[in-house]
Amino acid sequence: MKKTFKMLTIAILVITMIMTTFTGCSNSTNNIYSSENTDIRLCSIFFCLPDNTAGATIIENSEKEMMDAAGLSSENITLLEDTEEIKQLKQSMIDFFNSEFNVDITEKISHISTYLFTTSNNRLFGYHIPGDNRVFVNNYILENTPELFAFTWCHEVIHILGIDYDTNYYWGLYEAVTEAVNYMLFDWMGNSNLNTSAYEIAAMAGKQLIMAYPELVSNSISDDSFLLEDNINSVLKDATYPMEKLPEDISIAYHLNCYLICLIECNELYRQVPEIFHFTIQDITTAYCRRFNPDKKLISQFQEYWLLKNFNELNLQKTDYGYTLVK
Repeated sequence: MKKTFKMLTIAILVITMIMTTFTGCSNSTNNIYSSENTDIRLCSIFFCLPDNTAGATIIENSEKEMMDAAGLSSENITLLEDTEEIKQLKQSMIDFFNSEFNVDITEKISHISTYLFTTSNNRLFGYHIPGDNRVFVNNYILENTPELFAFTWCHEVIHILGIDYDTNYYWGLYEAVTEAVNYMLFDWMGNSNLNTSAYEIAAMAGKQLIMAYPELVSNSISDDSFLLEDNINSVLKDATYPMEKLPEDISIAYHLNCYLICLIECNELYRQVPEIFHFTIQDITTAYCRRFNPDKKLISQFQEYWLLKNFNELNLQKTDYGYTLVK
């Protein structure tokens, strides 16, 4: 699978003023994991691809674009021979993917080499080039926060192994799943004391998707034609929309992806109504998870990663002013 370094342009089709004041209204959501429940509760904030932007507002100068530019303009690129730490990380990843996903990455990871770079934008910890087996890590990280080196290196390696995107249009979804795998890896290695990742909250949704269907990871690694968005759209093809209907030219996977991008970048739209974004991401994620008939134990594990801790008590309600979350 390939990724292109293109600016992601998000077009907002419809924006309604959204209120996030909680009320005392009651709404039963006890059946959120029932296989008979096909509802996905959406409000009227929708997104479309850049080639369908007539009459729409376009979000420009995204954080992702700046990070891509920093990677493309990086300097002083030098090979870092496999250190003992890198050798140990490679073996740990081989053991982890064998143990947790029953997939052998030995051949793929043996060809990965590591390079250091410098850049004026030290917010960029690392990057990779799709179709290339090189991992690039900011030398600033190695010298000043070496505890982040392994986490950054493994994140980029997971992309190279197969959880990568064809275009930047779906980068939010793939980063959420990739970082979820990365957190799982470090928990498995007994090192869960990590500094906050920019993808930390998005990874909570990614973790739930993986818990429901681990083949998201194994298929991404073993099958070059497997795409996360295709799988999500297939699983949710019979979804119903009791609030706002998903526009015909927008897929539910792309809609989820765009909400994740807004969350990751903490853009202006997200900052206005973060609870609504968290609720929508969680509702789509829950709709996906329940299609795999989770048992009570797995449902309890999902709950640990809900983006809203009282998600099962909440619902969207349309008002004269837009939408509110109600209990």
